[in-house]
Amino acid sequence: MAFAVTYTSKESEKDHVLRLIVSHGGRLLNEGFDELFIAESLQDSTTSPKRSPSKLAGNASSTSFRLTREAQNLGFTALISDRHSRRAKYMQALALGLPCLAGRWVLDCIKQNIILTWERYLLPAGESSFLGAVRSRVLLPSPAAEARLSMMIDTRPKLLNGRSVLLVTGKGKVEEKRKAYVFLTRALGAKRVAKAANVELAKNMLEQGQQDWDLVYVDGPEKQAEKVLFGTINGEVDSIVTAGAGKKRKRGNEDEQVRRKVKIVGDEFIIQSLILGALVEQ
Repeated sequence: MAFAVTYTSKESEKDHVLRLIVSHGGRLLNEGFDELFIAESLQDSTTSPKRSPSKLAGNASSTSFRLTREAQNLGFTALISDRHSRRAKYMQALALGLPCLAGRWVLDCIKQNIILTWERYLLPAGESSFLGAVRSRVLLPSPAAEARLSMMIDTRPKLLNGRSVLLVTGKGKVEEKRKAYVFLTRALGAKRVAKAANVELAKNMLEQGQQDWDLVYVDGPEKQAEKVLFGTINGEVDSIVTAGAGKKRKRGNEDEQVRRKVKIVGDEFIIQSLILGALVEQ
């Protein structure tokens, strides 16, 4: 069995739970559930707005999201916490369809010297802005003693199944912070994921048209990103130079077509979708 542990308070209980898991042969996932997966690093989709379309397309790779060889042999895997939260480990568990259980489950299992059914200990998904309430989770009951992580992952809901996602990740410390959301995007089943260092470079990818994108996932105000991606100059339709032609073309109609297809989203969209268990309408 393997467990990620995150507490918002009750530090003494957290320390006790951690000690019990280790002393009874459980595996602690200190960094989170991403320890269990092999995922190819995302290459920069472009580093220059003048980069050729073929190179832009070549870096937009299909998602690779597989358990490590060791993780394939794991049994029951869950998150342990004191309450629902928006912390990274909690969001990972929601994305992977893994149970989020109250720490009392560990305490009661040890006290009774048996692996208890976990359904009554299941914590809610979180505060849903769509519902205006805390949303409960509904997971198929399965005995923890018989569960296999590989089966749990294979049967998880994939909210981004069949969708392609272009992530605006930034550079340096900002990019490091965004790694958690790269993992969530892959865990949610996106068919293709690529990254751009900033919105301007993401705009270049959309203009090249070598790949279709369903979502542009930005770090920052979505309206501001939309203005950069599809905006006009002083209310007029602007023009761009076609690749290798040196001629100008009107972009208004093409931008409108892309605008209808591409959805610009941010962290809150992903978090609220995970809590709701479905992609939220914006």
